[in-house]
Formats: sequence, structure tokens, C-alpha cells
Amino acid sequence: MGDFFFLFLNLSVPIVLILLGLTVGKLTERRHFARLRRDEAALAGVLASTVRSYPGDVDARAEPTLVAANVVISADYLMSLLATLRKIIGGRVRTYERVMERARREASVRILKEAQAMGYNAVCNIRMEKTDLMSSRKKGKKQATAMASVYVYGTAYNRV
Repeated sequence: MGDFFFLFLNLSVPIVLILLGLTVGKLTERRHFARLRRDEAALAGVLASTVRSYPGDVDARAEPTLVAANVVISADYLMSLLATLRKIIGGRVRTYERVMERARREASVRILKEAQAMGYNAVCNIRMEKTDLMSSRKKGKKQATAMASVYVYGTAYNRV
């Protein structure tokens, strides 16, 4: 009876920790997406464009200026582990897709917020640079952690 109890305890603790990690990671990701949706809705009045010139008429009273934002988003360790297993099988690695989407959207929201805080109502010539920070070395071993760095910049201006 005692051996069964210790076997149960040895198996249940890691399973509970894995389930707890997955649950907390999913909850955090869902909250981040919900906040991004709220922020994007609040910034709907700020025009965002990738064209190089100013779309529409420009208010000459405020000089256009550069706005920029840098974001680094990481997947939790368990999601990275599951993504590594998915890479072995092949196919879409949705964990990395969600990390990239969160980073891209967060950086876009940040430059629009910065432009709005500076009194501008439009951003043009928006450009994105991204870097995948997929692994690091720790004591000679390769350690996989899914991270994405996104740098977004553009020209903030006031449209008439």
C-alpha cells in the first residue's frame, strides 16, 4: 500500500504541475489577446498606414515625427516544449504563430498609443522588423525558448 501511495504521489505531482503550467499559460495568452482587442478598438480613430507619403491632408501646424516601439514576447516553457515536439512531427507550429502575432499586434498598438499621446492622429510609413530569439546556450546545452522581438516604427502626423 505504501509503494502505491509513493508511486501515485510521484506521478501526480508532475502531472498537476504540467496542467497548472498549461492552464496559467493559456489564461495569460487569452488575457493578452483580450487587452490587445480593447486597445485596438480604442485606437480605431488613429489612422495607420504603410504608404510612404501622408495619406490625406496634413495639418501643417504640427511637424511629423518618428514613433517607434520594441516588444519581446515569449511563450511559456511548456508551450515551447510542445512546439518542439510538433517540429519533430512537422506541420504548423501554432505556438510560434501566436507568439509572433502577439508581438506584432502589441508593437503596433504601442506606436499608435505613442502617437496619440504626442497629440497626433495618424501614423504612416509603418515598418516592422522582427527577430526570432529561439534558443540560447546554457552550460554548453542548447535550450529552446520561443521568443519574438518586433520593432515597429513610423511617421506620426496630424491629418486634417
